[in-house]
Amino acid sequence: MKTITKKNIDWANSMIHWLSRPYVLLIAIAFIFTPVPHIASALESGADFLNVEMGAKPGAMGSAYTAMSNDVNSIYYNTAGLAFMNKREISFMHADGMMDNSYDFAAMAFPIKDFKAAFSFAKFSHGEFDTRSANRTSAGNFDAADMVLNFALARKLTNSSSLGVGIKFLSSNIANYSANALAFDMGLSQRITAPMPLALGISVKNLGYGMKFINEREHLPLSINAGVAICIMSAINLSMDIKRMVYDKKTSISFGTEYNVMGGLSLRGGYSSMALDGGGNKDITGSLSGGIGLQTASNMTIDYSFTPMGEFESVNKLSLSYNF
Repeated sequence: MKTITKKNIDWANSMIHWLSRPYVLLIAIAFIFTPVPHIASALESGADFLNVEMGAKPGAMGSAYTAMSNDVNSIYYNTAGLAFMNKREISFMHADGMMDNSYDFAAMAFPIKDFKAAFSFAKFSHGEFDTRSANRTSAGNFDAADMVLNFALARKLTNSSSLGVGIKFLSSNIANYSANALAFDMGLSQRITAPMPLALGISVKNLGYGMKFINEREHLPLSINAGVAICIMSAINLSMDIKRMVYDKKTSISFGTEYNVMGGLSLRGGYSSMALDGGGNKDITGSLSGGIGLQTASNMTIDYSFTPMGEFESVNKLSLSYNF
């Protein structure tokens, strides 16, 4: 028979204590009692660029980053993770693939008294499109692009728990038409140290009224995310996320792993079922990802991720980060 130790009891009590906090219960109650007609009204959403993964490190780990968030990428995955940053950080990312699409991401995080603040800017370029007249002759080209400007604040509630909120300004442009909107994010994070390092995270992303093109309003891709991450032998990180996509009543699951080899070198891999649920791409290789990370002696970190997309081109992401 397995012996129950004091460490086991302390660990369980810590989880129960966190889950019983009022703000956790409020989120659960709000989700459970959200009126069905309101959820149904959000089944068709636009602003797909808000679903694009940011950061090469999270991308290599299947975007299972809700609980692992503790760097500048937290502004995208779980704003509460910003509170656990120990230094200022600035990061730049470029990604290409998926035909003519490319996107760039820049973010900075820094302390403000008892808070941690972060800014980020993301631009999504979709290339040029050919316009045809009624008789099928060329009528010129037009561009399509999206932009997200994000600001977030996070604060520790205790030494091991934190709360974060974020506001995003969204802009989408297609030819001579444009749409703007505001969206909000909120996240919670909890760290547990015994019997082994464990992190829990919850985030609600893309709360907002939607974007209106001409006379048609599109709902934002509202999602509720829950994650858990564990560190084994101070060298292996394992993470798992469950994402509830409210707008189309789908749930996806993702897994990530990171092995810190030596000398600042990290090997990463991940899996996400979202690629299979997104429609069209049923090739399982499109749900896999991998990458590496290298931290230099000068506080510079280089991260790279690779995601094969089945019949489409592969997505490559490169991030450069600096801690100071």
